[in-house]
Amino acid sequence: MIILYKERNAICLTPICVHTAAIILNSMNATVDPCEDFFEFACGNWIKQHPIPDDAPSVSNFENLGQDLELALKELLENGPEVIGGNIREINKEAVKKAKYFYQMCLNETEIMTSWRNVFEQVLRTFGGWPSLESSSDPNIRIRIERLYGIMVSKFRADSLFKATVQPDDKNSDKHILLIDQPALNLFARDFYMLSETEDERLAYRTLIRDVLVLLGADPRIAERDSLEVLQFETELANITVSEDQRHDIAELYTKYTIGEIKEKFPNFDWLLFFTTIFEDINEQKRKIPIQFENNEPIVIYGVEFVARLDKLLPIFEPRVVQNYLTWCWFFKAMLRDLPDPFALTMFKFYRTLNLMMVQKLRWHGCVTRINSLMPMATSSIYVKHHFDNEAKAQVEEMIALIMEAFVELLDEEDWLTKETKAYAKQKIKTMHKKIGYPDYLENNTAVNLEYERYIVYEADYYKTKFQFYEMYQKDILERIRMPVDRNRWVAGAALVNAFYSPNTNEIIFPAGILQPVFYSKHFPRSMNFGGIGVVIGHEITHGFDDRGRLYDQFGNIRQWWDNATIVKFEEKAKCIEDQYSNYILDQISMKINGRSTKGENIADNGGLKQAYRAYKKYERFRSIPQQLPGVNLTQDQLFFLNYAQIWCGIMNDKEAIRKLRTSEHSPGPIRVKGPLSNSVDFAVAYNCPKGSPMNPSQKCRVW
Repeated sequence: MIILYKERNAICLTPICVHTAAIILNSMNATVDPCEDFFEFACGNWIKQHPIPDDAPSVSNFENLGQDLELALKELLENGPEVIGGNIREINKEAVKKAKYFYQMCLNETEIMTSWRNVFEQVLRTFGGWPSLESSSDPNIRIRIERLYGIMVSKFRADSLFKATVQPDDKNSDKHILLIDQPALNLFARDFYMLSETEDERLAYRTLIRDVLVLLGADPRIAERDSLEVLQFETELANITVSEDQRHDIAELYTKYTIGEIKEKFPNFDWLLFFTTIFEDINEQKRKIPIQFENNEPIVIYGVEFVARLDKLLPIFEPRVVQNYLTWCWFFKAMLRDLPDPFALTMFKFYRTLNLMMVQKLRWHGCVTRINSLMPMATSSIYVKHHFDNEAKAQVEEMIALIMEAFVELLDEEDWLTKETKAYAKQKIKTMHKKIGYPDYLENNTAVNLEYERYIVYEADYYKTKFQFYEMYQKDILERIRMPVDRNRWVAGAALVNAFYSPNTNEIIFPAGILQPVFYSKHFPRSMNFGGIGVVIGHEITHGFDDRGRLYDQFGNIRQWWDNATIVKFEEKAKCIEDQYSNYILDQISMKINGRSTKGENIADNGGLKQAYRAYKKYERFRSIPQQLPGVNLTQDQLFFLNYAQIWCGIMNDKEAIRKLRTSEHSPGPIRVKGPLSNSVDFAVAYNCPKGSPMNPSQKCRVW
C-alpha cells in the first residue's frame, strides 16, 4: 500500500499549526491501511484516548463540541452582574438578565424544594386533578379530555397524544396553517414498546412511573395499577403510529381537511373544543381580537391513518386512564427532570438501567439546556459576542458560493435528469437562502429585549417562571396562525452545534455554534475547512434534492417539478444507496443499518462530500499551496478526507448503539465515514486505494 506524498511545502511551526497537527496525529491510527478501514485509520487512537464518560452513553468529537458550547454558555450565564437578589422589576426589563436569573434559580435546589409543590398543585387544579393521586376510583373525570389536552398544548407545548402546532403550509408556504402529527413517545421510538429485546426498557419505565406516583403521595397499590395502565395506553398509542421509515414521502403524508370535516370523519374527539381551548388566550396581533375557529378552518394532517386509529383507540380506554397518561407525560417532561432528590435519584435509576449514565450529570448541564431552549436568542446574543469571529461568516459565504457552483457543475454532468428538470433544479439552487452565524438583530440589545418582553421571571419561583416561559414560547408560535410566513425568521438560535435545511423556505442555516473546530477554523488549512464545514454545507444543500427535499419547489411548496422519467432514475439511484447501507453492519453490536430510515441523510452525506471536494479543487486552482502542518505527511487532498472522517470519531456503549440504530435518521459515525468515502472516486485517487479494496469497491452508489 503506497500513499503518494507530495506538495512538499514549507512547514508551519506557529503554535496553532503545531496544536492542529497534534490533534490530527493523536487521533489517527497510522498502523492501519486507510484503504482497508478508514474510520480506524482516522479515529483509532482517538477512541483509545476517549473513554465514555460515566455521565453519558457515548462520546464523540461532535458531542465534545456541544459540551464546549455548553461550558461557554455556563460561564457567560454565571459571569457579569449578580442578578439573584437584584430588583425583579429591573431584571424583567432585560432579556439576558432574565436568562441569567432563570439559570441561577434552576441551580438552587433548596429553593426549588420549597416552591415546587405549590406550583404543581395550582397546575393540577387547571387539569381537573390527577386521578392517580386521588382516593376515588371513579372512571369518569372532571374535565373533558379535549379541553385538558388543549390546556397542555397551549401552556406546556404538550405532544404526548399527538402533535398540534402552527407551521407554514407545505402547499402554500407563504401562509401558516394548523398541523396535526404523530405524538412524541417517551421511550425513544415505537419499537421500544413492541420488541421482546426491549422488555428491560419497558420495565424500567413502568417502575419509574410507579415510584414517582408514590413520591407524589399516591397509594402504592394504586400506583402499581395505574403505572401498568399508563404503559398499556402508551403502548397502544405507539402501536398505532407509523414508523419513521414509512414517513419519508411528505406529499403522501400531507392531507388537508377543514375542522368540520375532521369532526365528521373522526367523531370520538371534539376537535373544535380542542382548538378553541388552545387559542382561547391568543389574539390576532394587529387587530388585538381573539382568534376564533369555524368549521371551515383548514387543517393539515400528517398521516391520516394515525388519526383514524386514534379515533378508534380513545373510546376503548376509560377517561381516567387517558387523563393519568396525559398528566404523567406533562409531569415527566415539564417537572420531573428538574426536581432535586428524591425525584432526581429516581430519574437517575431509570437512566442507569437504560445505560444512559452511570453517575448523575452535574446540575448545571440541564440548566444551560433549559434556558438555551426557552430563550435561544437571549443566550445566543451573549454567545456570539464572546465566541464568534465575524471573519468566519465571510469565509463560509465564500465556501457556500463555491459549493453551490460545484453542485450546478455536477448537475450539468448528470445524464439522468431531463433538461427541464435540470433547469428547475438550478433555479432552486439560485434562489436558496443562506443564513450564517446569527441574525443581525442579536447585536441590538433593544431588539432582543423586545423579543422577550412578555417573558416574566418570578422571584425565587423556578417552576412558575419556567411555565410562564413555556406559555410565552408557545404563544409566539400560535399567534402566527393569521400572519404571513416571515422568511427572515431563524428557526433556531445561534448557540447550537447543528446545521439545517428548511424545505418550506428553501434555505440553509449554519448557526455560530457549528462554525468551530473540528468543523471550521480560520487557522485551519482550507482543505480541512472544506472537508469539515464544507461537507456540512454540501450536505444541507443536498437535502433540498434528497428523497424528501426534492418534493418541494424553489418557493418551499410541495409540487411535482420533476418529470416522471427523472423520478424513475432518481428512485433507482436512491435505492442503490438504500440497499448499500442496509447491508452495512455496525460491528460493535453485529446489527444492520436501516438503509430506508437513514436514506435521506445518506444521500446528503454522499452528495455533500462530492460537492465540497469539487469546490475545494476550484478554490485551490487560484491559491498557493499552504504550508504543511508539522509531522502531518499528507497531501491537501488527503487532509480534506481525513478531517471529514475525524469529525465522526466517537464511541457508544452497546445499548446506545442499538437505540441509535432504531431511532436515528443518521447512520452511526463509522458508517458515515465508510459509506461516502467508499463511494468516492476522489477519495480512492487521493489515498491510492486499489480497486476492489474495502474503501474502493467496484460497485459504488450515489445520487448527486
